[in-house]
Order: sequence, then C-alpha cells, then structure tokens
Amino acid sequence: MWRPTAGGSGWPTDSSPGTRARRALRVTRANGRRTGFLKQVAPETAELTGYGNLVGPRATDYRVEVPDGGACDYHLQILLLPVPATGEFAAAAVELVRLQPAGDGRTPARAVVRCVPTATGEGRRTGGEWQA
Repeated sequence: MWRPTAGGSGWPTDSSPGTRARRALRVTRANGRRTGFLKQVAPETAELTGYGNLVGPRATDYRVEVPDGGACDYHLQILLLPVPATGEFAAAAVELVRLQPAGDGRTPARAVVRCVPTATGEGRRTGGEWQA
C-alpha cells in the first residue's frame, strides 16, 4: 500500500518500487462545500484527507492504488452549510482518474454525491452510485 511521505507531495514516481497503476480519486466540491475527510477503508485502511493535490479551484486529487482486478472502498465526508429545504442538489462529484504519464488522463468511473436538505437544514446523502 502506498503511504504518503513527509515533505514534498509524497506521490511516487513511475520508478518507485512497488508502484502500481497511478490513479487518483478526484473530489470536485460544489460552491460552499468542503471535504471533511476521505479514508480508504478496504482492503486496507488509510487516511487520505491531508494528502490531496489541489488541481482546480474546487477539485483535489487524492492518490490511490487500485490493484488490477481488485476493488477498494472509501468513506468521504462533504461538509455543507445549512441550506433551506428546497430539493435535491449535487454536493460533490468523485472521479477515478488515470494519472499521466503512466495513464491516459481519462476518468473510467464517476459518481455524483447528491444531497436532500431536511427540515433542520442538515443534508441527507441520497446518491453516490458509480457511473462507468
């Protein structure tokens, strides 16, 4: 399992020993939203929250390793400001990105994290299904 290193970005180069296909989870937050945390929970646990690379005004790439033919599970928290109960909205989008130069920069999978505000102004997650 790749672990972040102290100092620098901690992202391995293509020549790093044990480097698998270079991928990232790109979390793009809607206006006014923040990432509370991102954790890998299976097959191993890893805290990814503090190890993202900002790639846009609201987008952050978090380096991940997905074994060929394998799967990983992640827990993501998006922090919302209190909002009026006006219907469902997108809180964030999460994409699996093949990083260059080893990858082609494409996104083979994407999920939209939808939220429905409740009467108390708190959000309830209603979505997050992957779309390949």
